[in-house]
Amino acid sequence: MEEELGWDAAGEDGARPAPQKWTPCQEVVDYWKRACRTCLSLRQRRTLMSFCPRPTLPDQSHETPALNADIASLGVAPQQRPELVEARKLGWLQDEVLDTLAPAMSIYEMAEEALEKRVPVDPLELRESAQRLLRLLGSLSARLTLHRRVKVLRAINPRLQSICSKMTSRNCNGMLFGEDKVQLLKELLARFPQLTQNNTTYKRTRTQRRRSKVCSGQPPQGAGTQGGGMLCFKEEFQQTDTVSQGIWAGTDSSLPETQQDHALNWSDFGS
Repeated sequence: MEEELGWDAAGEDGARPAPQKWTPCQEVVDYWKRACRTCLSLRQRRTLMSFCPRPTLPDQSHETPALNADIASLGVAPQQRPELVEARKLGWLQDEVLDTLAPAMSIYEMAEEALEKRVPVDPLELRESAQRLLRLLGSLSARLTLHRRVKVLRAINPRLQSICSKMTSRNCNGMLFGEDKVQLLKELLARFPQLTQNNTTYKRTRTQRRRSKVCSGQPPQGAGTQGGGMLCFKEEFQQTDTVSQGIWAGTDSSLPETQQDHALNWSDFGS
């Protein structure tokens, strides 16, 4: 039995090391797959926390740290505002992390009370707390996965971040992107190579593009089907169904947009 679990013989102190690998029972695995693989909305989190609110700790470490008013009054340079936005996003993640204190400390307290009173733990109450903890942890994992995908897609081209929610697969086999979505991205970049080129020309405002067109008397870069710019990408994408019918249709994605009867269009990629 010890060999099957990957245990070695007990050490000199009699303690047995934990198994190197283990798999939960089928009921736990099924619950994880069914209820813990998506990001919880704020409303869903509040509903979940209403059954087991976050505990109150004497040192207020249960609260999500707020930015000091004195620090906020110092001002932020305009070019550093993205860093402030990133800090705010991390604050939202930390808030969700701290929500896990509720079920985790509830389970801990149940164990302490059982030891003190020498009574068994209520298995139904224990399971409910464990399920809440798994849902919060699953939501955190899904949110971090989405955040990492956004970073990767933005590194290729900022316009690609708008398709991040479409890059979900039921089984990624331990990878950040499912193989079907990797194939999709490769075909998309092969079809529109301008997405891997320098993006500085695409960051101009609409007013600047309009002014350039009026002054030169010529369409701005990307305005025509042969321009090679983002507008060209938009027009060509509307005219081709290779991506939508060749890869998106029939995938394992649970997203309604990726079902066989739904053809992708430019709105799926943002404005």
